Amino acid sequence: EAVGIIGMPLGVHADSQYTARTAHLASGETVLMATDGITEARTGHDFLGPAGLESLVVQAGPSVPLGALIQAVYDGALAFAGGALRDDVCLLAARRN
Repeated sequence: EAVGIIGMPLGVHADSQYTARTAHLASGETVLMATDGITEARTGHDFLGPAGLESLVVQAGPSVPLGALIQAVYDGALAFAGGALRDDVCLLAARRN
């Protein structure tokens, strides 16, 4: 399930306001957060986008170890962009046991 929240990164401006979302993670479910350095990976004028990020996650598989998931998403974005990302990248993954 994709939860699209767009806003200022945490800690950039002290007075920034954020949209809160609540979700319940069942045992074994994973949450992955990515900065726009991933979704804005591009080849020419084509961006990887949220759909491309989702595709990379699906390709990695539902029970892949978290480190391997992060590596698969990063490597996939890098490959899509022809080996050079144009923005900083941060990926955060957590899984409920």
